[in-house]
Amino acid sequence: MWTKPVSKGFYEKLQVKVSNIVKSLGYVRGYTDEIMKSIDRYMINGEVPTRHYCEEYFMAIFFTLRVEVDEAMARSAAARQRAAQRRARKAEERKEAESKKKLVVSLLESRIREIGSTDSCPKPIYPECGDGPEGVTVAAIGEASSVKLRNTSPVNASSVETMFKSACL
Repeated sequence: MWTKPVSKGFYEKLQVKVSNIVKSLGYVRGYTDEIMKSIDRYMINGEVPTRHYCEEYFMAIFFTLRVEVDEAMARSAAARQRAAQRRARKAEERKEAESKKKLVVSLLESRIREIGSTDSCPKPIYPECGDGPEGVTVAAIGEASSVKLRNTSPVNASSVETMFKSACL
């Protein structure tokens, strides 16, 4: 995992730049490693090399590159902050979407329960035969089994006209 406060790309370019500077000055490869260690310490805890411990060329290279390192650290910090804000915004959007989804599901379930309950469904009213189709059936059965229809002639259903005549309609 990358732990430096600059991007990998910047750091790699910085290494190449330091190596080219050291090579141009005629120093050996080991100086590149020492300068990079010093830059790493500066990036991690702000430690700046002093004249007491470093040679002039070392100080000149470090302080020349320090400006670039500071700019890169600022860019990386800003990028990390934007990324954190983006992650927080996306998490909030996911939370809101989940909340809306739960609300819709709750409303649908409530509506389904409402539609499914017999109390909320209106029944047609048949005042002459009770509260509904069951009353019509019960009334018809009662009328058919009553004494009133026993002494009448059966309805002739050979045609519609004869049926109406036999029913006295």
